[in-house]
Amino acid sequence: LATCNDLDTYVLKDSDNDGLWTSIYTSSQVLKAATLAKESTNEDAPSANFNASISQVQEHFAALKKLFDVTGMTGSMARSYGLYGDEPLGPVSGDTNKRAWYNSTTYPGWIWKGDTSSDEVCGHMFIYAMIAALVPDSISDDSTPTQVVFYEALSPIRSQAIQLIDDFNAE
Repeated sequence: LATCNDLDTYVLKDSDNDGLWTSIYTSSQVLKAATLAKESTNEDAPSANFNASISQVQEHFAALKKLFDVTGMTGSMARSYGLYGDEPLGPVSGDTNKRAWYNSTTYPGWIWKGDTSSDEVCGHMFIYAMIAALVPDSISDDSTPTQVVFYEALSPIRSQAIQLIDDFNAE
């Protein structure tokens, strides 16, 4: 916010930890939904709060999944993504500048930032495991199940001797 407590002064910028922060928020909604589900009986219809939490889980899971899909590279997640031309996102570049943004080959008009950190990966692993364990039926049929994304994210790390290799082939 450009002005404290004034939501109208929100300024768009990437945080370099979009997956981590999104995972942390989504985990709160997973825990809320799991708690509300346990509180209801089999005869009760799901509460509005439960449905709202599940909606948040679905929306944010889709955003996390897009961090994978936008790169066009199996098992490689972006650190952040945005629409080309959005400010203050950085310049699109193909050089070895670790702050570079790349054009998406899977989402025309979108750009993504590489150089994904290990804390970002941990955020992804944490939330996919939470969803799979606590609200596995919350992800709709038209989305990749959390188990598939979880293994897609983990497989490249396992095949690289438990090292995170980024888009620059650097550890």
